[in-house]
Amino acid sequence: MTTIHTPGLATLRSAVDQSRHAPSVHNSQPWLWTTDGRLLRLRLDDLRTLRHADPEGRQAMISCGAALHHVRAALRAEGWETHVRPMPGGDPRILAEVTAAPLDRADPRAARIAAAIPLRRTDRRPYRPLEPRTLDDLAATLAAQAHELGVSSTLIDPGMHHLITEASGMVTAQHRYDADYQHDTHWWIGASTRDEGIPATALPRPGTSGAAGRDFQTERGTLPAASTTDEARVLVLATAEASPEAWLMAGQALSAVLLEATARGVATCTLTHMTEEPRPRELVHDAASRSGPTLARTQAAIRLGLASGPALPPVPRRRLEDLLELE
Repeated sequence: MTTIHTPGLATLRSAVDQSRHAPSVHNSQPWLWTTDGRLLRLRLDDLRTLRHADPEGRQAMISCGAALHHVRAALRAEGWETHVRPMPGGDPRILAEVTAAPLDRADPRAARIAAAIPLRRTDRRPYRPLEPRTLDDLAATLAAQAHELGVSSTLIDPGMHHLITEASGMVTAQHRYDADYQHDTHWWIGASTRDEGIPATALPRPGTSGAAGRDFQTERGTLPAASTTDEARVLVLATAEASPEAWLMAGQALSAVLLEATARGVATCTLTHMTEEPRPRELVHDAASRSGPTLARTQAAIRLGLASGPALPPVPRRRLEDLLELE
């Protein structure tokens, strides 16, 4: 009789607990998990989507993909190989089913990546530059990891950064007087008492954000910056198609990139706002295609560099009990 080894409820709970640290649009954390002790199901929490700022749910799906990868990274560090069945059918809110089996052999990288999960931050301050050799090695590693997930990762040539900045400014201009969009955004930012959203302590003071960052159009930010000169480099993630499954893959690749960078002491800031509207997205794709190989559907950009100030405190997170349900 063949014995089937599975992680068990305690291990699955621990992995889902790590998913609480995943990046998400406005720290909305739009994911829910269910488990019977053997199988994990990832669901989209419709109440946490941005109906006007993210009408297709693309950014929410990317966020859920990042949470999915966090779970996989946590399980791998415990010696489990995960198998993901995306979009299993039936209930459209079920985004993925995750099963796990023992790894054939230990992965020496796994513990290092899992250790980076609670350390990762979205650092919106200007960055100091990475050394060229460090950057080249990091970019090559990130490209290989994204490729394993069916996603391209392209380091933008500095001469193309103006296109990224232009795309970000275009989004700001398009939505400056869009009341519904602004309501979606402002509901999530500047809060200090909830277990969600972006606190004022994570928002740079006015006029001190990194280049091409999202303009939250608020005076609430209290995070000081040591410099207003941003020497970050930008990485662009893209998929072959635009679909919920592709967005989920992009989110997994985003998580892989962020955790690898964090493990190496590199500061990161995810940018998805400039890939929501057609024209800004075209500009970002243009910058990527002029910088190296890239797939057709641009999904996210990431600023990379060295932090210009002290380590940031963690942002609020939902309790495990609020996002994991036992079947």
